[in-house]
Amino acid sequence: MWRAFPYLLLIDTTYNTNMYKRLFVQFVGVTSTSKTFCIAQAVIFREQLCNFTWPLGRLKDMLGDCREPRVILTDKDQALMKSCDIVFLEAAKNLCRWHITQNIKKKHESFSDSYF
Repeated sequence: MWRAFPYLLLIDTTYNTNMYKRLFVQFVGVTSTSKTFCIAQAVIFREQLCNFTWPLGRLKDMLGDCREPRVILTDKDQALMKSCDIVFLEAAKNLCRWHITQNIKKKHESFSDSYF
């Protein structure tokens, strides 16, 4: 799938949802019809630069001769964002709109859903 749609890479981390209470990272691609497909997953122990850089490096190795992503969307995890800068130099890095919206709603309870 990545060979057909190598443009957008979404990276999302869930916290404490597995039996080991570790971070679970998903690497997901998106098709031209907005369907998502899983590329890879990783379990990491802490939100540190090296803990994100290693799986991103393995992902890059796994992609082999495929085109690297042009855009990477993440939440605002600083270690993840720095790791993306290290591994995928050419890709534009942006924040995920869904995560931004959730943070605004959390910090400003007075906003209603009608604004989003």
